[in-house]
Amino acid sequence: MRMDKIVKLRTLTVTSDSGGFPSKSVSTVEVYADTKSVRQSEYYAADAKGKRLELVLVINADDWNGATEAELNGVIYTIERAYQKGLGRVELTCARR
Repeated sequence: MRMDKIVKLRTLTVTSDSGGFPSKSVSTVEVYADTKSVRQSEYYAADAKGKRLELVLVINADDWNGATEAELNGVIYTIERAYQKGLGRVELTCARR
């Protein structure tokens, strides 16, 4: 795999401000990734539950930080599943937000 795409892993945190109102903040980390298609069985299983999986991002395991979203080419995806693929890679199955 070439790992030739730059992906922003986004972590959303919600905190309360001094007035007790929720405040959202987003932290991002840029990592190199490769893209793959969603496996057919996984696609249809998610579709039966009302989710539309769109792509799988493969990143280095050292770059995985437990993010909840990924941004690729200006499109934000929700990370539905993270799967450790061997020792060095993590596959992130993503749905368009």
